[in-house]
Amino acid sequence: MRLPFPARRATFVDDKNDELTFAATLPVGRLTGVRAEVVIPGTAEFSVLGQYSGGDASELRHSHGLFTQPMEEISPGYHVLDMARVQFAVEARLSRSDDLDGKVAMSVFSNQKAGSLPPIQLKIGHFDLDLQTLGDDNTAEFRLVAVETGQASVSQDDREIGNVPGP
Repeated sequence: MRLPFPARRATFVDDKNDELTFAATLPVGRLTGVRAEVVIPGTAEFSVLGQYSGGDASELRHSHGLFTQPMEEISPGYHVLDMARVQFAVEARLSRSDDLDGKVAMSVFSNQKAGSLPPIQLKIGHFDLDLQTLGDDNTAEFRLVAVETGQASVSQDDREIGNVPGP
């Protein structure tokens, strides 16, 4: 009797075993319990690729912005990486930049199974909140905006933190 292998799957999963949406954003301090998972038939090696992206990305040398971490094959066709293992590498990329909105985009790849996985991405930044600049030429109004984490429980409520005179 031949049984079908589970569907091909690549995803990032949070500490509650919920799948994160494509390009969800997490702060670097919340990587504990998050993992990358790949389920695919056959033999292959997978890695998580991290790439810094921010306003000053071109100023960082290529070797300082990019890194990979191999995933472990837990059982045939099931590969996992505990994202806490890349926390130091992510923090190192973020600390090399003065851009507080800079992120490290994480994705899964395999040289042997290229194109066989759905694309996944996780963005890791400094904070749970982003600054949004509003206003006219004479004033700048800053609001803290909750970042999209891919979880329904996150509030999207804006919090006004003040008006600052413009230049």
